Amino acid sequence: VALSMIVQFSFVAAFACSVAIILYSFDVKETTLWAICSTLSAIIGIGVVYAQMSNARGVARTKFMVRLILSFEAIAVGMIMINTLNASNIFFHREAGPFIASIVWPLSIAGFMFSRLLLRPVWRNVRLQEAANLADTTSG
Repeated sequence: VALSMIVQFSFVAAFACSVAIILYSFDVKETTLWAICSTLSAIIGIGVVYAQMSNARGVARTKFMVRLILSFEAIAVGMIMINTLNASNIFFHREAGPFIASIVWPLSIAGFMFSRLLLRPVWRNVRLQEAANLADTTSG
């Protein structure tokens, strides 16, 4: 589940960035560009939040993981709301900032999940090896 979510987050961010680059290459006016990108980001964000919540059912077994997933979802919902406000020209005035923040956030989650996926088994082995070394030095 984690590896597929990492890939999904990365592909979604790449897709959103490519849409912005394509629109910019067609000389779309900046305010229109950021409104379109923010709308697209909000729509994709809703789909990602829904998919992540349905994929996370039964996966989170500890309170820490439940809280972590809920905090990720809360921030994602905040990003959806910020992009909706940006697209609607409310509070944000069709700026690049909310869109860029909504790209950085899933990539940060993907990086966190990737490091957790790789480093947890490594640290388990390091702890086992340290315990074995400590047992060898105390017995010998």
